[in-house]
Amino acid sequence: MVYKKLSLESKINFVTKKVRKINILLSIGKIENWCEWLAKSDIFTVLCGITTLIGFFLTVYISLKTKSINQRLGIYKRTQEFNKKRKTYISTLEGYQKSLAEDEIDIYKVKINILNDINIIKESFGTIMKVNQRIAVWRLKKELEKSKSININRVCNLLSQIRAYMSNVKEEYYD
Repeated sequence: MVYKKLSLESKINFVTKKVRKINILLSIGKIENWCEWLAKSDIFTVLCGITTLIGFFLTVYISLKTKSINQRLGIYKRTQEFNKKRKTYISTLEGYQKSLAEDEIDIYKVKINILNDINIIKESFGTIMKVNQRIAVWRLKKELEKSKSININRVCNLLSQIRAYMSNVKEEYYD
């Protein structure tokens, strides 16, 4: 007896599903009429255009804000890295300056090492440096790239200038 109840229930479910499919097919004709009316409506067309423009402008705005946030996060990470490594760079530059001024080592012997360290500083922290700091690094590079007549006093002054810039702990610096 239980078996027959299940089969009767399954037959009712089958018929119900078929009736729903027929109702859906009948309502498609109504949907087509409604879509046709919307396509001919000027108000609906204007609303679609306005919504499209609003969506486009929101997309542009969100992408610009995302780019700005990514830049700020990059600057923040560089600043944190700078604060961790700045003491080692300061001591390295101070050692070069003392070697040139006090020990009177020939500048051509340490020129490559100074250039390498300055390039590392520029590449690693150029995005968080202020304009005057970038100019000091650029001037030092230009002075060291000369093949003849490098002014040792000028190199020492630029090294101390860069050390002074690096001695300040940077906060979250944004251009």
